[in-house]
Amino acid sequence: MLANRKSYYYLRLFLDLAIINLSFIAAAVIAQSFEILIARTHMFILLAVLNFLWYFFSNVINFYDEFATRYYSFQIISIFKISLVLSAASVFFIFVTKEDLFTRNFILIFTALTAAAISLRIVSLKYLLVFKRSREKHLKNLLILGAEKVGVNFSKKITERTDLGYKVIGFLDDSGKQGGELNTLGNLNDLEKILSTTNVELVVVALPLAAYTKLESIIAACNKHAARIYIIPDYFKFVSKKFQISMFGNIPLIAVREEPLSEFHWRFLKRTADIIISSISIVFILSWLTPLIAILNLFYSRGPVFSFKKDSEFRINYSTA
Repeated sequence: MLANRKSYYYLRLFLDLAIINLSFIAAAVIAQSFEILIARTHMFILLAVLNFLWYFFSNVINFYDEFATRYYSFQIISIFKISLVLSAASVFFIFVTKEDLFTRNFILIFTALTAAAISLRIVSLKYLLVFKRSREKHLKNLLILGAEKVGVNFSKKITERTDLGYKVIGFLDDSGKQGGELNTLGNLNDLEKILSTTNVELVVVALPLAAYTKLESIIAACNKHAARIYIIPDYFKFVSKKFQISMFGNIPLIAVREEPLSEFHWRFLKRTADIIISSISIVFILSWLTPLIAILNLFYSRGPVFSFKKDSEFRINYSTA
Protein backbone atom coordinates (compact mmCIF):
# COMPACT_ATOMS: atom_id res chain seq x y z
CA MET A 1 0.00 0.00 0.00
CA LEU A 2 2.96 2.33 0.37
CA ALA A 3 4.59 3.75 -2.70
CA ASN A 4 8.09 2.35 -2.99
CA ARG A 5 7.25 -0.25 -0.34
CA LYS A 6 10.31 -2.31 -1.23
CA SER A 7 12.55 0.72 -0.84
CA TYR A 8 11.05 1.42 2.59
CA TYR A 9 11.65 -2.22 3.60
CA TYR A 10 15.29 -2.08 2.54
CA LEU A 11 15.74 1.26 4.30
CA ARG A 12 14.58 -0.16 7.65
CA LEU A 13 16.57 -3.37 7.18
CA PHE A 14 19.73 -1.41 6.31
CA LEU A 15 19.29 0.87 9.36
CA ASP A 16 18.82 -2.10 11.70
CA LEU A 17 21.84 -3.94 10.31
CA ALA A 18 23.88 -0.76 10.67
CA ILE A 19 22.70 -0.50 14.29
CA ILE A 20 23.75 -4.11 14.95
CA ASN A 21 27.24 -3.47 13.54
CA LEU A 22 27.70 -0.21 15.44
CA SER A 23 26.37 -1.77 18.67
CA PHE A 24 28.78 -4.68 18.23
CA ILE A 25 31.77 -2.35 17.86
CA ALA A 26 30.62 -0.10 20.71
CA ALA A 27 30.11 -3.09 23.03
CA ALA A 28 33.59 -4.41 22.15
CA VAL A 29 35.18 -1.01 22.85
CA ILE A 30 33.35 -0.66 26.18
CA ALA A 31 34.14 -4.23 27.25
CA GLN A 32 37.80 -4.18 26.13
CA SER A 33 39.20 -1.90 23.43
CA PHE A 34 39.07 -1.37 19.67
CA GLU A 35 42.66 -2.59 19.25
CA ILE A 36 41.84 -5.90 20.94
CA LEU A 37 38.77 -6.28 18.71
CA ILE A 38 40.88 -5.77 15.59
CA ALA A 39 43.36 -8.35 16.86
CA ARG A 40 40.60 -10.92 17.42
CA THR A 41 39.67 -11.45 13.77
CA HIS A 42 37.35 -14.36 14.58
CA MET A 43 35.00 -11.87 16.27
CA PHE A 44 34.13 -10.49 12.84
CA ILE A 45 32.89 -13.95 11.90
CA LEU A 46 30.50 -13.64 14.84
CA LEU A 47 29.44 -10.21 13.56
CA ALA A 48 28.61 -11.67 10.14
CA VAL A 49 26.62 -14.47 11.78
CA LEU A 50 24.65 -11.95 13.86
CA ASN A 51 23.80 -9.94 10.74
CA PHE A 52 22.53 -13.07 9.01
CA LEU A 53 20.49 -14.15 12.06
CA TRP A 54 18.80 -10.76 12.28
CA TYR A 55 17.92 -10.84 8.57
CA PHE A 56 16.65 -14.43 8.80
CA PHE A 57 14.53 -14.17 11.95
CA SER A 58 13.16 -10.70 11.16
CA ASN A 59 11.69 -12.18 7.98
CA VAL A 60 10.46 -15.31 9.76
CA ILE A 61 8.36 -13.29 12.22
CA ASN A 62 7.41 -10.62 9.62
CA PHE A 63 9.08 -7.88 11.62
CA TYR A 64 9.05 -5.54 8.61
CA ASP A 65 5.53 -6.40 7.47
CA GLU A 66 3.93 -3.19 6.21
CA PHE A 67 0.43 -4.41 5.39
CA ALA A 68 -0.71 -5.43 8.85
CA THR A 69 -1.26 -2.81 11.52
CA ARG A 70 1.49 -3.38 14.05
CA TYR A 71 1.37 -1.97 17.54
CA TYR A 72 4.51 -0.81 19.30
CA SER A 73 4.18 -3.64 21.85
CA PHE A 74 4.40 -6.19 19.03
CA GLN A 75 7.60 -4.65 17.74
CA ILE A 76 9.16 -4.51 21.22
CA ILE A 77 8.37 -8.18 21.82
CA SER A 78 9.83 -9.05 18.40
CA ILE A 79 13.01 -7.12 19.18
CA PHE A 80 13.27 -8.96 22.50
CA LYS A 81 12.86 -12.35 20.81
CA ILE A 82 15.49 -11.71 18.13
CA SER A 83 17.84 -10.18 20.70
CA LEU A 84 17.65 -13.39 22.72
CA VAL A 85 18.56 -15.36 19.60
CA LEU A 86 21.55 -13.08 18.95
CA SER A 87 22.65 -13.40 22.59
CA ALA A 88 22.39 -17.19 22.49
CA ALA A 89 24.37 -17.30 19.24
CA SER A 90 27.06 -15.06 20.80
CA VAL A 91 27.32 -17.29 23.87
CA PHE A 92 27.61 -20.41 21.74
CA PHE A 93 30.23 -18.83 19.44
CA ILE A 94 32.34 -17.57 22.35
CA PHE A 95 32.13 -20.97 24.03
CA VAL A 96 33.21 -22.82 20.86
CA THR A 97 36.08 -20.42 20.06
CA LYS A 98 37.13 -20.28 23.75
CA GLU A 99 37.14 -16.49 23.68
CA ASP A 100 38.43 -15.20 27.04
CA LEU A 101 38.16 -11.42 26.66
CA PHE A 102 34.84 -10.71 25.00
CA THR A 103 32.57 -12.65 27.33
CA ARG A 104 29.56 -11.88 29.54
CA ASN A 105 29.92 -8.11 29.75
CA PHE A 106 30.34 -7.80 26.01
CA ILE A 107 27.19 -9.86 25.31
CA LEU A 108 25.07 -7.92 27.82
CA ILE A 109 26.21 -4.54 26.49
CA PHE A 110 25.70 -5.58 22.87
CA THR A 111 22.18 -6.92 23.54
CA ALA A 112 21.15 -3.82 25.49
CA LEU A 113 22.54 -1.40 22.90
CA THR A 114 20.95 -3.28 19.99
CA ALA A 115 17.49 -3.51 21.57
CA ALA A 116 17.50 0.13 22.71
CA ALA A 117 18.82 1.54 19.42
CA ILE A 118 16.40 -0.41 17.21
CA SER A 119 13.48 0.59 19.47
CA LEU A 120 14.56 4.22 19.13
CA ARG A 121 14.81 3.78 15.35
CA ILE A 122 11.23 2.48 15.19
CA VAL A 123 9.82 5.40 17.18
CA SER A 124 11.89 8.02 15.34
CA LEU A 125 11.08 6.71 11.87
CA LYS A 126 7.38 6.42 12.69
CA TYR A 127 7.11 10.02 13.92
CA LEU A 128 9.23 11.22 11.00
CA LEU A 129 6.80 9.61 8.57
CA VAL A 130 3.80 11.03 10.41
CA PHE A 131 5.38 14.50 10.27
CA LYS A 132 6.21 14.10 6.58
CA ARG A 133 2.68 12.96 5.73
CA SER A 134 1.17 15.83 7.70
CA ARG A 135 3.19 18.33 5.63
CA GLU A 136 2.02 16.86 2.34
CA LYS A 137 -0.82 18.79 0.75
CA HIS A 138 -2.33 15.83 -1.06
CA LEU A 139 -2.62 12.39 0.48
CA LYS A 140 -3.30 9.44 -1.79
CA ASN A 141 -7.01 8.80 -2.24
CA LEU A 142 -8.36 5.40 -1.23
CA LEU A 143 -11.84 4.13 -2.11
CA ILE A 144 -13.48 1.21 -0.29
CA LEU A 145 -16.09 -0.96 -1.99
CA GLY A 146 -18.39 -2.38 0.67
CA ALA A 147 -19.65 -0.63 3.79
CA GLU A 148 -20.03 -3.76 5.90
CA LYS A 149 -18.02 -4.50 9.04
CA VAL A 150 -14.87 -5.53 7.14
CA GLY A 151 -14.77 -2.31 5.11
CA VAL A 152 -15.50 -0.08 8.10
CA ASN A 153 -12.77 -1.73 10.20
CA PHE A 154 -10.29 -1.36 7.36
CA SER A 155 -11.18 2.34 7.08
CA LYS A 156 -10.50 2.81 10.80
CA LYS A 157 -7.10 1.12 10.49
CA ILE A 158 -6.12 3.37 7.59
CA THR A 159 -7.25 6.46 9.52
CA GLU A 160 -5.13 5.39 12.52
CA ARG A 161 -2.03 4.82 10.38
CA THR A 162 -1.37 8.36 9.20
CA ASP A 163 2.18 7.33 8.30
CA LEU A 164 0.82 5.30 5.37
CA GLY A 165 -0.14 8.47 3.50
CA TYR A 166 -3.66 7.42 2.47
CA LYS A 167 -7.00 9.16 2.89
CA VAL A 168 -10.28 7.25 2.68
CA ILE A 169 -12.52 9.36 0.44
CA GLY A 170 -15.58 7.19 1.01
CA PHE A 171 -17.47 3.96 0.33
CA LEU A 172 -19.41 2.47 -2.53
CA ASP A 173 -22.10 0.05 -1.39
CA ASP A 174 -25.33 -1.38 -2.77
CA SER A 175 -26.98 -1.79 0.64
CA GLY A 176 -27.88 1.91 0.87
CA LYS A 177 -26.16 2.49 4.21
CA GLN A 178 -25.77 6.18 5.03
CA GLY A 179 -24.70 8.43 7.89
CA GLY A 180 -22.63 7.85 10.97
CA GLU A 181 -19.01 7.07 10.20
CA LEU A 182 -19.84 6.22 6.60
CA ASN A 183 -19.25 8.54 3.69
CA THR A 184 -21.18 6.62 1.07
CA LEU A 185 -20.59 8.08 -2.37
CA GLY A 186 -23.02 5.84 -4.20
CA ASN A 187 -23.45 2.21 -5.26
CA LEU A 188 -21.09 -0.10 -7.10
CA ASN A 189 -22.41 1.01 -10.48
CA ASP A 190 -20.95 4.48 -9.80
CA LEU A 191 -17.39 3.14 -9.61
CA GLU A 192 -16.31 4.10 -13.12
CA LYS A 193 -17.81 7.59 -12.80
CA ILE A 194 -15.93 8.23 -9.55
CA LEU A 195 -12.67 6.86 -10.97
CA SER A 196 -12.97 9.18 -13.96
CA THR A 197 -13.74 12.30 -11.89
CA THR A 198 -11.55 11.66 -8.81
CA ASN A 199 -7.88 10.79 -8.62
CA VAL A 200 -8.25 7.44 -6.81
CA GLU A 201 -4.95 5.60 -6.51
CA LEU A 202 -6.14 2.57 -4.56
CA VAL A 203 -9.42 0.64 -4.51
CA VAL A 204 -10.02 -1.87 -1.71
CA VAL A 205 -12.76 -4.45 -2.27
CA ALA A 206 -14.41 -5.46 1.02
CA LEU A 207 -17.62 -6.91 -0.37
CA PRO A 208 -19.64 -9.84 1.02
CA LEU A 209 -19.48 -13.10 -0.91
CA ALA A 210 -22.89 -12.49 -2.49
CA ALA A 211 -21.56 -9.40 -4.31
CA TYR A 212 -18.51 -11.11 -5.80
CA THR A 213 -20.36 -11.59 -9.10
CA LYS A 214 -19.51 -7.95 -9.82
CA LEU A 215 -15.81 -8.45 -9.22
CA GLU A 216 -14.92 -8.86 -12.89
CA SER A 217 -16.45 -5.50 -13.86
CA ILE A 218 -14.79 -3.85 -10.82
CA ILE A 219 -11.34 -5.11 -11.85
CA ALA A 220 -11.94 -4.01 -15.44
CA ALA A 221 -12.88 -0.48 -14.33
CA CYS A 222 -9.82 -0.20 -12.07
CA ASN A 223 -7.49 -1.40 -14.82
CA LYS A 224 -9.05 1.08 -17.24
CA HIS A 225 -8.32 4.03 -14.94
CA ALA A 226 -4.93 2.71 -13.69
CA ALA A 227 -6.12 2.36 -10.10
CA ARG A 228 -4.53 -0.35 -7.98
CA ILE A 229 -6.93 -2.83 -6.46
CA TYR A 230 -6.74 -5.01 -3.33
CA ILE A 231 -9.30 -7.58 -2.25
CA ILE A 232 -10.21 -8.49 1.33
CA PRO A 233 -11.98 -11.89 1.14
CA ASP A 234 -15.20 -11.95 3.17
CA TYR A 235 -14.31 -15.34 4.65
CA PHE A 236 -11.30 -13.89 6.49
CA LYS A 237 -13.53 -13.59 9.55
CA PHE A 238 -13.11 -17.37 9.87
CA VAL A 239 -9.32 -17.16 9.59
CA SER A 240 -7.04 -16.80 12.61
CA LYS A 241 -4.28 -14.20 12.83
CA LYS A 242 -1.73 -16.90 11.98
CA PHE A 243 -3.17 -17.80 8.59
CA GLN A 244 -0.92 -18.88 5.76
CA ILE A 245 -1.19 -18.42 2.00
CA SER A 246 0.43 -20.92 -0.35
CA MET A 247 0.17 -21.91 -3.99
CA PHE A 248 -0.89 -25.29 -5.38
CA GLY A 249 0.20 -24.93 -8.99
CA ASN A 250 -1.53 -21.70 -10.04
CA ILE A 251 -4.29 -22.06 -7.42
CA PRO A 252 -3.93 -19.99 -4.20
CA LEU A 253 -4.70 -21.80 -0.95
CA ILE A 254 -5.40 -20.11 2.40
CA ALA A 255 -4.77 -22.15 5.53
CA VAL A 256 -7.14 -21.17 8.35
CA ARG A 257 -4.27 -21.38 10.84
CA GLU A 258 -0.56 -21.84 10.41
CA GLU A 259 1.12 -25.04 11.55
CA PRO A 260 4.56 -23.88 12.78
CA LEU A 261 6.26 -27.26 12.39
CA SER A 262 5.24 -27.41 8.74
CA GLU A 263 7.94 -24.82 8.04
CA PHE A 264 11.53 -26.02 7.68
CA HIS A 265 13.09 -23.28 9.85
CA TRP A 266 10.81 -24.09 12.81
CA ARG A 267 11.50 -27.84 12.47
CA PHE A 268 15.23 -27.04 12.28
CA LEU A 269 15.06 -24.87 15.42
CA LYS A 270 13.06 -27.50 17.33
CA ARG A 271 15.44 -30.29 16.38
CA THR A 272 18.45 -28.11 17.27
CA ALA A 273 16.90 -27.30 20.66
CA ASP A 274 16.19 -31.01 21.24
CA ILE A 275 19.81 -31.93 20.52
CA ILE A 276 21.23 -29.13 22.69
CA ILE A 277 18.94 -29.88 25.66
CA SER A 278 19.58 -33.63 25.37
CA SER A 279 23.33 -33.10 25.19
CA ILE A 280 23.28 -30.80 28.23
CA SER A 281 21.20 -33.36 30.15
CA ILE A 282 23.60 -36.17 29.30
CA VAL A 283 26.73 -34.19 30.17
CA PHE A 284 25.56 -32.34 33.26
CA ILE A 285 22.90 -34.68 34.74
CA LEU A 286 23.36 -38.26 33.63
CA SER A 287 27.15 -37.99 34.03
CA TRP A 288 26.76 -37.92 37.83
CA LEU A 289 23.26 -39.43 38.22
CA THR A 290 24.14 -42.81 36.66
CA PRO A 291 27.28 -43.40 38.83
CA LEU A 292 25.28 -42.32 41.89
CA ILE A 293 22.59 -44.87 41.11
CA ALA A 294 25.30 -47.51 40.61
CA ILE A 295 26.79 -46.77 44.04
CA LEU A 296 23.38 -46.81 45.74
CA ASN A 297 22.56 -50.02 43.92
CA LEU A 298 25.54 -51.77 45.57
CA PHE A 299 24.04 -51.15 49.00
CA TYR A 300 20.28 -51.35 48.48
CA SER A 301 19.65 -53.72 45.57
CA ARG A 302 20.83 -57.17 44.63
CA GLY A 303 20.48 -56.67 40.93
CA PRO A 304 23.06 -55.08 38.62
CA VAL A 305 22.78 -51.45 37.47
CA PHE A 306 22.71 -52.50 33.82
CA SER A 307 20.75 -55.59 32.86
CA PHE A 308 20.15 -57.52 29.67
CA LYS A 309 17.08 -59.66 29.17
CA LYS A 310 16.54 -62.47 26.72
CA ASP A 311 14.69 -60.17 24.32
CA SER A 312 17.96 -58.21 24.04
CA GLU A 313 16.40 -55.21 25.73
CA PHE A 314 18.92 -53.06 27.58
CA ARG A 315 17.71 -51.49 30.79
CA ILE A 316 19.07 -49.47 33.72
CA ASN A 317 18.01 -50.46 37.20
CA TYR A 318 16.41 -47.32 38.66
CA SER A 319 14.52 -49.20 41.39
CA THR A 320 16.79 -47.82 44.12
CA ALA A 321 16.31 -44.20 43.03
